[in-house]
Amino acid sequence: MRVGEGTPGMLDSQPTCRNFCFYLLPTFSLQAFSSAVEALRLANEVLGRDVYSWQVISDDGQPAASSCGLLVCADSSLSFERERTRRSISAPAVVVVGGRNAPGPHKQLDAWLRECRNRRSSLVGISSGTIALARAGLAEGRRCAVHWEQFPIFSERFPGVIATQTAFERDGNLYTCAGGDAPFDMFLDLVDHHHGAIVVNRICEKAIACSTRSAGDRQRLPLHSRVQLNHQAVIKVIEAMEANLTEPLLLDELVGVAG
Repeated sequence: MRVGEGTPGMLDSQPTCRNFCFYLLPTFSLQAFSSAVEALRLANEVLGRDVYSWQVISDDGQPAASSCGLLVCADSSLSFERERTRRSISAPAVVVVGGRNAPGPHKQLDAWLRECRNRRSSLVGISSGTIALARAGLAEGRRCAVHWEQFPIFSERFPGVIATQTAFERDGNLYTCAGGDAPFDMFLDLVDHHHGAIVVNRICEKAIACSTRSAGDRQRLPLHSRVQLNHQAVIKVIEAMEANLTEPLLLDELVGVAG
């Protein structure tokens, strides 16, 4: 489904159809990408009309290879989208889809993201796509959800970003999520904001999804579920250590956590 030229990209605005431009980084997560698009597709199906549209962008306009090796066809190239953005008063919401690998330097992508920001477009980072947004200087002082495996390196590289280990975050017109199936939750949160909980519940029924997470919910399973540990004091200490990897707690502080 292609995006119309010059359509609004502010996700809090009230156009008849909200448009998303998915830019796929090399070795992007197919799971994360498809869960985001499927949330939008199911919203259209439930509502019986196209309230969301999208297109796929790759660096050169050629099919993009995901981390599992499957290719996704692109609608256009980055250079084409940059030119279209320059000609337009507004731009679609931009979703940068990554995976486990940190994206390399990319001046053209950084410039395009800044141009979209200057046109008040909403920006969305999925998995390592959040790194691309931070690298372009678009996440300074903002809350960003970062995958727990990438969290220590991200926090060290971008100290001015308020990095969290939550499923997803929304901070103004900046939306970020950890990847995996968290994009489904994040985009359903948008659908809830636009069309209400009844629509979201119907989408979940179609997707066989028993529940959705909210902004700020944890990424990982509770510790006792991961390691079959039932000692509450030990659980509290380990969870506190996991939450403070970049600035480890002192022994006295851990004793206080344990109670």
